[in-house]
Amino acid sequence: MRMTSHPLFDTPTAGYEQVKASALGFVEAMRLGGSPWQFRKERGGGESFYGSYHALHILDMFGGLNSLSGQERDGWADYLCADQSEDGLF
Repeated sequence: MRMTSHPLFDTPTAGYEQVKASALGFVEAMRLGGSPWQFRKERGGGESFYGSYHALHILDMFGGLNSLSGQERDGWADYLCADQSEDGLF
């Protein structure tokens, strides 16, 4: 299904850019370690599955995953799947 374009959404507004910068700044502040998938959920916290899960969504929303290599994408998938139970829940 092809989404049609609308002028209202074609050009990012100053408000959009402010939200984007704030969200990506928060994600960067929560980053841990040298792996692109290790994040904490809150300041001072340790590594958190949910922090990483939410970071993934925010990065995806603003195009932050587009530059990842295949190996980095596989790392994200492996990290997330490691916490999945046999019945499919996290």
